[in-house]
Amino acid sequence: LRVAPPLCGVLLASFSSAEDLFSLPALPYSYDALEPHIDAETMKIHHGKHHAAYVAGLNAAAPKTESGKGDALALAALQKTAVKKGTAVRNHGGGHYNHALF
Repeated sequence: LRVAPPLCGVLLASFSSAEDLFSLPALPYSYDALEPHIDAETMKIHHGKHHAAYVAGLNAAAPKTESGKGDALALAALQKTAVKKGTAVRNHGGGHYNHALF
């Protein structure tokens, strides 16, 4: 798995505890902030369900580490895991990345 610089930043910024490498980031705005273009219910579904599912799937595919600090060793461990679980890491990591952008 090769991780482009923007993806590295999103992935590293979302590391959480030693149990899970990734966490669901809080939105920097309220669910209704994008109305009338995107309604609050749609934002709740995308953040609380879709994005959360991508984070959970990525954590399920990712290796468990002791540090859990978002360091280079944890990212390297994820890259090694991608060789064995490439589809899961690509799909859930991509979904997490895409949802974190917005």
